Amino acid sequence: MRVARLLTCIYLGASLAGCAGEEAEGPQPEVATPAQETPTRETPPSDTAARERPDRQLPTDFIADAAWSPDGARLAVTWDRGSGARLYGMLAGTDSTPPEPGRGLPLSDGRGAWATWAPNGLWVAYETGGDLARMRPDGTFAEPLLEAPGPQTRPAWSPDGSRLAFLAPTDPSDPSSLPGIGLVAVRGGTPELLALDVEGRATSVAWHPDGTLVAGLVTPEGPGVHRVDAESGAARRIASGEDPAVSPDGAWLWYARNDSVFRSGWTGAGEGAPGEEEPVVSPGRRPAPAPDGLRLAYVVGNRPTSTLYLLHLETGERLRLSEDAPAPR
Repeated sequence: MRVARLLTCIYLGASLAGCAGEEAEGPQPEVATPAQETPTRETPPSDTAARERPDRQLPTDFIADAAWSPDGARLAVTWDRGSGARLYGMLAGTDSTPPEPGRGLPLSDGRGAWATWAPNGLWVAYETGGDLARMRPDGTFAEPLLEAPGPQTRPAWSPDGSRLAFLAPTDPSDPSSLPGIGLVAVRGGTPELLALDVEGRATSVAWHPDGTLVAGLVTPEGPGVHRVDAESGAARRIASGEDPAVSPDGAWLWYARNDSVFRSGWTGAGEGAPGEEEPVVSPGRRPAPAPDGLRLAYVVGNRPTSTLYLLHLETGERLRLSEDAPAPR
C-alpha cells in the first residue's frame, strides 16, 4: 500500500515528503474550527451516541470546489477537513481506468482555496488568507500574486494567460464593502476594479474562451448569471442561477440553481443569448466541465460535509471521486 501510494504521489507531482506526511496523519479525525466559510455543528445521529461520546462531534469534511488541469488528468480541490480550506490534488482517471474514491494529496502549504489553472498548465493560482498567490501544480515555488486591502478571492485565469479575474471589495478603502470584480496582470501591475453597470454583489467569475467574463451576481432580481464586458464592465443577465462555468471550447454555459446543475448552448460572442436550458444533474452544485467536454465534476452537499462526483455526459454514469472522512474513534 505504501509503495502504491508513493507512486500515486509521484504521478500527481506532490513531494515525497508531503506524501509521507499525509500518510503519517492516518485516519485521525480533524477537529472542526472556523474557516473561510463558518462551519456548523452536525447534530449527533442519536441521543444515545451523544451520551456515549459527549466530547465528540463529527468532523467537518467539506469540498467547496474543483478545478481541472488543462490536460484533464487532475483536479485541484478546495477541501476543508476541519482545520481550514486547503488544496488537494486528485486524479480524474481515464476512459479505461475509472478513478477510485480517495482523499487526494495536499498541494498548498497551509490554507488555500479556489484554484484556477494557467492555460499552459504550469501554474495554479489560488486564494490564501484573503490574498492571491500561485504555485506549481506539485505545490512548490509558491509566491504571492496580489496583496491588497480586503479579501481577494475566487481567481479565474484568462484564456490567453495574461490576466486574472477575481472578487474584491467594491470600495478599496472599505474591505467590508460588497464584492465586485477585479482584474490584474499576472506579470504584475496595478489591479483594477470593473465598474459594473448593474447594482449587485459578485459571487463568482469565469471566462469564456473569447475573453468575455461570465459572473455570478446577486441583484435585486435575485442570483443570476451575467455576461460582463472585461473592458467596460457592461453586464447583461443571461440566466437565473449561480456559480457559472464555460466549457473550454465555449460551446456550453454551465450553472447551478436550487441544488441542480443546468447547461445552455452559448457562443458568448456579441449580444447573443444562450440557447434553451437543459437540466443535467440533481442534486449538484459548483459545476466544473472537463477540457474534453465529456465529463463534469460537481459537488453534492453543503457544510459540514459534501462529496465530489464525476458525471460522464454521454453515458450518464456517475462516479464518486472523494472518499468519506474516517469515522471518529
